[in-house]
Amino acid sequence: MFLESVGKIFPEEENLVLENIFGERKIVKAKIKGIELVDQRIVLKK
Repeated sequence: MFLESVGKIFPEEENLVLENIFGERKIVKAKIKGIELVDQRIVLKK
C-alpha cells in the first residue's frame, strides 16, 4: 500500500500523483492496472 484514503490520482509525465483526503501526496512511477470500486482498491503496475 502506497497511500490510504486516496481521493485524487493524476498523471504527471511518466508518473502518477496520488493525493489523499488529508492533502498528503505520493509520486509513483506506475500505471493503473485496474480499479476495484466495490473493494475500494486501485491496482498499479510498474
